[in-house]
Amino acid sequence: MGLKGEWRFHIFSANVSSIETLQLTDGDWDDTSPIWSPDGSSIAFISSRLENRRLRSGTEAYVMSSQGGTPQLWSGNLGGIGALTWSPTGDRLLALASECPGTW
Repeated sequence: MGLKGEWRFHIFSANVSSIETLQLTDGDWDDTSPIWSPDGSSIAFISSRLENRRLRSGTEAYVMSSQGGTPQLWSGNLGGIGALTWSPTGDRLLALASECPGTW
């Protein structure tokens, strides 16, 4: 449970004309700061889904289809991801990240 209780941030897509929503992420972690790829096919986001997240703080970048599916880890072991943006062509992500040499 921890300090935040059961509350978690997740990513939803909403159709503004029909007000229908699609939940894209779920789990016992926070998924935040979603950004659409330039062609709209993918969503990049920041997540705290590290295996040892209860012992170590940190976030990583994930990319998933804008229609849903399994997110793919993009950032490897960069450590704390603070911000993401797509390149204009959508073939790269730029991340603001901290170096993370290991766990403590």
